[in-house]
Amino acid sequence: MAEADEQVLTRRLEAMRAQWRTLKQAHERRATSPRAALADASVLDDMQRDLEESMINFSQTLLEWVERGHGVSWDANGSASRSGSSNTPGSDNYTEPVQLSTEELIEHIEDRLDDYNELPRVLDTSDAVEEMKRLEEWTTEEELQIMESWPDRARVLAIEHIAARARALQDLPPERLAFIDIGRITVMFGRMAEHLKRGWPGRAHGLARMHSPRTGSWAKDARELLDEFAVWRRTSSLLNQDEEE
Repeated sequence: MAEADEQVLTRRLEAMRAQWRTLKQAHERRATSPRAALADASVLDDMQRDLEESMINFSQTLLEWVERGHGVSWDANGSASRSGSSNTPGSDNYTEPVQLSTEELIEHIEDRLDDYNELPRVLDTSDAVEEMKRLEEWTTEEELQIMESWPDRARVLAIEHIAARARALQDLPPERLAFIDIGRITVMFGRMAEHLKRGWPGRAHGLARMHSPRTGSWAKDARELLDEFAVWRRTSSLLNQDEEE
């Protein structure tokens, strides 16, 4: 288990919150939608188990944190209180970007590349739920704050890749989205748009409603953006300079 610190606690709390929202909305949709009611019931069981595992992980991390002598202060609004703020320099809610060493920066980017490489084929409701979970994990306030330390091109490519995957999810047939409130993607797009206002790394294709896929499909856009991101990582002088010394 990772050693308890504030970032681990925040990350696990956010995961637990996201899974609780997903499960709650899935039950609500199943109760009101005949299409959702006919979907595979085992998907709900899997979602319940994931939530229970997250609750256990959070409880263990919190206990370790307290046993080390730290206090706990609860904020009812959590990160949601920041999501609607300007979060720009000079504002009351502005938060300084997370400062990473070169080694930490490289590790974080490579971890994300590994995550993105698992491009799934969304064939049923379970696949759709898992993809939605991944997209939400990559667009938490904490994750986007860390990404502010990335080089500009990496930030834009990552946001475009996530956006393409989200748009591809929106394009799926309704029967594969039985347990998903697809409107949550709008919330993710809002977070990503706010992220791009911090430091202005560049514009990201896919966030605006009027954008269309460059390759004919959003799924293909996501694959090509992943390839472009991998090439950038291999050739970036910003990241390779220290490795060559």
